[in-house]
Amino acid sequence: MLGILSNRFIGLLIALFVLVSVFHLGARSNGVISGYDHTTLKPSQPKSLESIKGDWQREQVSSGDSPQKPTLPELNLQDVVPTHGNTDAILYVHYDGDPIGRRNIQFFVDHALHSKADFYFIIQGYNVTIEIPEADNIFVIKRENSCYDLGAFGVVLQADDGLVLKKYKRFLLTNSSVRGPFFPNWAYANKEACWSNKFFNVLSDRVKLVGLTVNCDAAVPAKHLQSFALATDQIGMNLILPALQCFSNRHDAIYKGELALTNAILDAGYEAHPLYSQYRQVKQTNAEFWSNCLHADIQVPAGYAGMDAHPFDLMFTKISRIDNDVVKDPMTPLGMVALNRLTEWADASEFSSYEQCG
Repeated sequence: MLGILSNRFIGLLIALFVLVSVFHLGARSNGVISGYDHTTLKPSQPKSLESIKGDWQREQVSSGDSPQKPTLPELNLQDVVPTHGNTDAILYVHYDGDPIGRRNIQFFVDHALHSKADFYFIIQGYNVTIEIPEADNIFVIKRENSCYDLGAFGVVLQADDGLVLKKYKRFLLTNSSVRGPFFPNWAYANKEACWSNKFFNVLSDRVKLVGLTVNCDAAVPAKHLQSFALATDQIGMNLILPALQCFSNRHDAIYKGELALTNAILDAGYEAHPLYSQYRQVKQTNAEFWSNCLHADIQVPAGYAGMDAHPFDLMFTKISRIDNDVVKDPMTPLGMVALNRLTEWADASEFSSYEQCG
């Protein structure tokens, strides 16, 4: 009898030891901080392009959630994408549903086009009122009004087995909710007003996403670069590609799309840089900025430290703001006076990016 009890006691001790070991191992494995080496709490080494593509492909196979890659409608780009030439692509989404958006795309066509990049105008809903000029580096893609802006980018980038995605080294994504580019006269006079270079030149081995402004509102699940103007390269694009889904509703387009873009870059060990002046209000690293940033959306009336966001600070100003089907003012009345004056002066001067960028 004592022998039996002794054997059972030893068995219980062994089982208890195994349970404790498993619990301890599970606690350690769940302690990883995203984007950091959990043994040192230092930023992890940036991922290579091959590693990023491999991770993304494995997610497609293993994920049971909604597909990470957009469901691609039939879109034939064989006759659109050039087989040689520029290595930068600028993708511009427009829906011709409101006069503000039509004014913004007209301003972009008048002042932003140049010959050093290929421009893809993605027309949601097929219709466009303004005349987009014909040129070897300007392409118009008309499609159904679906997927929201980010999803429309994803559809075009990956159509025809990723024809656009594979051709270019750098990408700039923007839309007709913003008006620009705006520069002060001294920038024009000194040939320093090539707007696309102001984005692309910030990209580097460490910086893989460049935007204009950020939203760090505590009420929003994730601090992020706002998505109305973003630049990236091949590595960055492959990181954010899973967020460029064909979303069926606005909530998912924001929470699974826009809010996921910046984290995809930071979690891979890279940096995401905004261009607005408040980024340099104190000397700090990019990681410190994202840790310390607390302000909400600055592109609202007097939302920029008590000011309106100025077109000369941002180059592109958010003009079209619709929340829950309600059109909202983007600036105070004084801010709108400044924007309208600068718009008139740019039009009157016939400022051209062809003169600034080539």
